[in-house]
Amino acid sequence: MSTNQPVWSRALIYLAAAVSDFYIREEMLPTHKIQSGNGELQLTLSLVPKFLERLVSKVVPNAYVVSFKLETNDEILISKSKKALEKYGHQVVIGKLCSTLDQTKKNSIEPIEMSEEELHKGLEIEQRIVRNLKKTTKIYKNCREIDLTTFKNVVGSICLLYI
Repeated sequence: MSTNQPVWSRALIYLAAAVSDFYIREEMLPTHKIQSGNGELQLTLSLVPKFLERLVSKVVPNAYVVSFKLETNDEILISKSKKALEKYGHQVVIGKLCSTLDQTKKNSIEPIEMSEEELHKGLEIEQRIVRNLKKTTKIYKNCREIDLTTFKNVVGSICLLYI
């Protein structure tokens, strides 16, 4: 599908959270089990290439793009989330703290809070995030939601929601 087609102006692109900012290059991966008898292990990690800027500016410039930030500190999280919006020019950053990965705190900028009842029923926060995006984003109110199982299987990929 060409990125020039009008469907991209109706797409909500929900980027799955990055597993890591670093990776081990394929040529550096061992072929066999690493033996502990060889002493200390030293790893060289490479930065994962950034794709968000190209996605927003060149690939789907008319889409509504949602990205994620994961941090261990409130102030760093808010600062990095705001910087990401400024740098990449997309619409939403969903910021999470490692300590509250499956819930939110009341001092969130735009909280999506899980009630005790919802947590007890096993409701996933991802369902609430998608519902909140649909509710607050006029054009996407009638979009078709993807199945949560499918959503969880695309970590490291891109989820699309269409009107």
